[in-house]
Amino acid sequence: TPWGANSMLWLNSDGKRFCNEIVAMSFADTGNTYASRTDGIVWSIFDADTKKHLEENGSDIGLGDFIPYHAKLTRLDAEIKASQEAEDGAVVVADTVEELAEKTGMPYETLKATIDRYNENVDAGHDYDFFKPIEHMRPVKKAPFYAINQAPSILVSDGGIRVNGKFQVTDKDYEPIPGLFAVGNEASGLYGDTYNLDCPGTANGFAHTSGRLAAREAIKEIQG
Repeated sequence: TPWGANSMLWLNSDGKRFCNEIVAMSFADTGNTYASRTDGIVWSIFDADTKKHLEENGSDIGLGDFIPYHAKLTRLDAEIKASQEAEDGAVVVADTVEELAEKTGMPYETLKATIDRYNENVDAGHDYDFFKPIEHMRPVKKAPFYAINQAPSILVSDGGIRVNGKFQVTDKDYEPIPGLFAVGNEASGLYGDTYNLDCPGTANGFAHTSGRLAAREAIKEIQG
């Protein structure tokens, strides 16, 4: 969920913090971070005060066209209720940390120690563990407590077809297949393991350029 993807306190299934959650500023990097967990499970933890902050002041991150930066998340109660009624396990609400541990499956002693340590860093005004900017550090103290089950998902396929410099699709021996081209995000070679959100227009520019170059080669084949 967009609200769970904010730069909260992120924990693995063992109840331990594992990263600087400011990675939430890039949802592509966020997906990679989630996927790096052994079991793919990440819990985003926050309390009643942070929920109120999201509702009244807005999201601390932007998610492209989905959630504008600082958009007020006014549907939190409705979304929490829907998750509870569906019993999908996506949202856990608890009155105590012990209850939160029981409902999420995280070990209570580890979860409590992690939350206590995080709150100590907030109170100290410095993240001594992962050096997250203090303006993104919010305490987890006021019940009820919330845990959002975060998981990576596929938004778009990218780079699945191997091409040469003329954007001709190549076979298993890297030889071009006559008359077959791939361009844009379907063509491999532009990205590594991450969709590049930090350079807006990259995919769009590559789509225009690769399409034009491939068309030139196609015309040559047709004419000749």
